[in-house]
Amino acid sequence: GVFAIETKSYEGEVGQRDGELTHNRRRVRAVAEVRREAEVVGAVIAPVPVVPIIVIHRATVGVREVGGVRVLRAGRLAEYLGGLNPVLAPAEVAELASRIDRALPRAGRP
Repeated sequence: GVFAIETKSYEGEVGQRDGELTHNRRRVRAVAEVRREAEVVGAVIAPVPVVPIIVIHRATVGVREVGGVRVLRAGRLAEYLGGLNPVLAPAEVAELASRIDRALPRAGRP
């Protein structure tokens, strides 16, 4: 599959309240950010779905999913992805990557 992965480096605790991610009990916009990123990439590679994931570094993560978005500690990402069954052939991955590279600017590049 294709994933939009938003990473956050937080100290303290990550949880949820009212369907939103919280950092030290304050709401943060990570869920909205990663959903927006997934929508942008999804528009480029349609009809292939893009799954949003939030990866948290350093903080204690007390939640697995918020608003339909998976939330993982950084050390669990490889294990999580490795446990999924591949749904795209290598040639399909290359084609999607090429489409994304042509359509979306890279950070730091004009």
